[in-house]
Amino acid sequence: MIFLQSETSIQSKMLHKILTVLFLGAVLANALPDRRIVGGYEATEGQYPWMISLRRASMSHRCGGSIIGPHWVLTAAHCTQGQTPTTMFIVVGSILLNGGANPITHTVDRITNHEQYHGDVFAFDVATVRVRNPFVYTSLVQPIRMNPNFIGSGVSALAMGWGLTTQNRTDSGSNILLWHPTSTINNADCVRQLGSWILPQHLCTFSRLGQGICNGDSGGPLVVNNEVVGIATAVIPCARGWPDGWDPLPNRRIVGGYEAEEGQYPWMVSLRFANMAHLCGGSILSEHWALSAAHCTIDQVPGVMTVVVGSIHIHGGANPITHAVEIIHNHELYHDDYFAYDVCTIRVRDPFVYSPYVQPIRLNPNFIGAGVSALAMGWGLTTQNRTDNGSNILLWHPTSTITNADCVSQLGSWILPQHLCSFSRLGQGICNGDSGGPLVVNNEVVGIATAVIPCARGWPDGWDRISTFHSWIVAHSSD
Repeated sequence: MIFLQSETSIQSKMLHKILTVLFLGAVLANALPDRRIVGGYEATEGQYPWMISLRRASMSHRCGGSIIGPHWVLTAAHCTQGQTPTTMFIVVGSILLNGGANPITHTVDRITNHEQYHGDVFAFDVATVRVRNPFVYTSLVQPIRMNPNFIGSGVSALAMGWGLTTQNRTDSGSNILLWHPTSTINNADCVRQLGSWILPQHLCTFSRLGQGICNGDSGGPLVVNNEVVGIATAVIPCARGWPDGWDPLPNRRIVGGYEAEEGQYPWMVSLRFANMAHLCGGSILSEHWALSAAHCTIDQVPGVMTVVVGSIHIHGGANPITHAVEIIHNHELYHDDYFAYDVCTIRVRDPFVYSPYVQPIRLNPNFIGAGVSALAMGWGLTTQNRTDNGSNILLWHPTSTITNADCVSQLGSWILPQHLCSFSRLGQGICNGDSGGPLVVNNEVVGIATAVIPCARGWPDGWDRISTFHSWIVAHSSD
């Protein structure tokens, strides 16, 4: 944040840099190419099918963005701050802002700006936009995968957008989608050139004088190997020899996750109290059985618990189905004072009716080693502040398993061979309310969420291994 120096000091330094670079720009102006974003090559139809144009009510272009799901677009919060769904449109399917054969206009249903975004700084400049009707995927309209991994310096990348094509802010931008190659630089170099507002969460790129993102390119993606790794945020001054600034992928996981689509994880259950408040997650194993964590069900009786399936929402949603609980089996060696044997199975009275939104998940009986890519999911807290109420929508995030030795060195000796640990990065992980949910590899459950605190503070997450408890689970989930 910009609280390390006085505002006057920062403005003075920034003004000095701007005047210096403007002078260089005037001297070199005749040598600079003027057909970029600022400076790019014209895209061909379908080359970047994830690109969207975020439009004002007048249908004039405002910002770029990326399709990340059938209903969802990723962009920058400074593009959507102060806007309402009725004042914005999303246009996909064409590289041209005006004209073109295949543009499709979508009305906006919901705008979610990062809760820590503030207009005076570039941090947390992330937003998601939901369209009312789903995108119809074709060769010209496709989602882009999100890369959750840290991106270091020296990585080749692509930037793209319909922004200004010269350093003159009076131009109207490009009618055709432009792109240019660039490369990431380290944040220390970026801070030296742009100042202390560059934070560890930012990603910086630089190509050359006369090339870079500009007004109208905000919200567009930085792409590495056809995956989005950054969101355009610092787009001025344009192409004058300074780096471009990007926010990394949204930090809305569980703590910090991506919102699931209906039917994306149809095995998920919400374990509820009698008042229908969410307690824990879990997984459908068969028509009558669900899997969860014993610390969720210990001291509970069937009459005070229900299992809800068929919806990604805790409240609302089109397909929730509530099941009364008939039997709870907690592992006989479970004890509240430690996390070992934190496994339970739950039998519902009436069978689950399978549909696109309700499906069982297979148990993986094999030992899972380190370095395995996995998915975590749940409705737990979405910040490290335990006073929040959790997420109303199912969230998921990619993670990776680590060795138990690494896990013991960080969490202590309570980690046993029967545990499985995962870690992604600081600010990401499972939290209260995610307990009992699955760790998933190749659509098979390999772990049960047990150690969910402290949340997303750079420590691993702890799971009970399915491989250890496979026989017990099978024996306690048969009719």
